[in-house]
Amino acid sequence: MPSKPIWLYHGSNLRFTGSLKPVLKKESSDYTHGTPAVFATERIDVAALFMCPVESLHSIGFEKDIAYVCIWGSSQEFKNKDGEGFIYILSPNSFEKMGKSYEWQSFVEVPPREIRAFPSALQGMMECGVQVYFIEDESVFDM
Repeated sequence: MPSKPIWLYHGSNLRFTGSLKPVLKKESSDYTHGTPAVFATERIDVAALFMCPVESLHSIGFEKDIAYVCIWGSSQEFKNKDGEGFIYILSPNSFEKMGKSYEWQSFVEVPPREIRAFPSALQGMMECGVQVYFIEDESVFDM
């Protein structure tokens, strides 16, 4: 079993009050089990990807171990969808290493040790090391 990192990170475009509560999205193939969980990662760049507003058409991934987001449309169009972003810094005590290679999961509520708020999710993603690409050509986005 891998050793636990000092901190874990959870990114969101939502501000939570109190503890992060376990959730389960039944329609998602990303979940590896049927138990609600709080998801976190030891990589702040990966957590920051999840600050991207869900209303935007985008794709996330890794290229040579660099986290990136491809956003459909121009940066000017995205400004209308951009909003706050949050990185929740969590103690790893209740987390288990499971799921994807960068995932840790807790099956109990987790109080944040600290919350980093960004007035712009886009700026927050970039400050956390995410490479951001805006794609306006449909054929490029499809690739």
